[in-house]
Amino acid sequence: MGMTPGQRRPRARTALLVGATALLMSGGGAGLEAARAAARDDVWIVAVEPARSDTALLCSVRTHGLPDASSRETLESGLPSAVVLAFSLLDPSGRERGGSRVEVRIEPDLWEDVVVVRTPLSARRAASIEGVASLMGRLGPFPVLPMRLLDPGQSLRIRVRLA
Repeated sequence: MGMTPGQRRPRARTALLVGATALLMSGGGAGLEAARAAARDDVWIVAVEPARSDTALLCSVRTHGLPDASSRETLESGLPSAVVLAFSLLDPSGRERGGSRVEVRIEPDLWEDVVVVRTPLSARRAASIEGVASLMGRLGPFPVLPMRLLDPGQSLRIRVRLA
């Protein structure tokens, strides 16, 4: 069952991109269990924004609710936290054709009194947890797959999961 961008996914944190339209796919669970999960966890993918460079398929991800409550507590205690984004390219039959995993590290710098959000391609600083939340509202772009591995005529979907 598909969801439109902006709708919340209470269980699995996954976004599936078809063409240029982000669709959030429904996860398992129903009834009271799903309601409890939604109350515990207000993190979801809002949109997936694909792009292409000369060498790679890239994706940026817009999110809501990062860092989550557990990560905020960890950061406030001075310890680092991380979010992993898993990108998968799926063919029309749903078979995975490639992808990548990216870790976004959130590291308090106690000497400088800032929090650093590190991705493989950048390091951005925030003065507060609210600043971190703002930075994590849009993550990327991240390389998903080299262009040389993609067939220009094939239709693919991009699935993104927060781990």
